[in-house]
Amino acid sequence: MPPLSALLDEDARPGLVSALTARGFDVVSVHVVGPRSAADTKVLDRAIELDRVLITHNADDFKMVHADFIRQGRAHPGIVCIPQRGSLIRRTLRAAMMLDWTANQPRASRLFVWGQLQQMLEQGFRLPGYNEDEVRQALGRS
Repeated sequence: MPPLSALLDEDARPGLVSALTARGFDVVSVHVVGPRSAADTKVLDRAIELDRVLITHNADDFKMVHADFIRQGRAHPGIVCIPQRGSLIRRTLRAAMMLDWTANQPRASRLFVWGQLQQMLEQGFRLPGYNEDEVRQALGRS
C-alpha cells in the first residue's frame, strides 16, 4: 500500500517533516501550508481539504475535536497522535510506524493513538520494514 499523505500539526517541529519525507512519506506541515496559530478544528478542516491524515502531539485536545466531528456527523481522513517526548529519531519512528500501521486499516474519521500500537508492539506485533533496534527505540528502550 502506498504511504499515507499526512499533515503535521503546528505543535510538531518542522524537522519531523524532513525526517518522515526521507523515509518515503508525503508529509507537509501547517507551518508551510497553514493555518498557523489556528484552532484545532481549523487544522483538522485543513487536513480534510488536503485529504491528509493529521499527525499531532496534542492527543487530549484532538480527542475532543474528533468526538465533536463524530457527534456532528462530519468525516475526516484520520488523526494520528504521537507523544512529543523523546528525540527526533524516536518521534520519527513512532510517526512512521503509526502511518504504516494505519495505512492498512480503515481510517476515515478514526483517531489513532500511539499507545494502541505501542501495546501491540510490546506484545510481539511487528510491522514490515522495521528492525528490532528501531522497535526498541520507538518503545523507548534504547
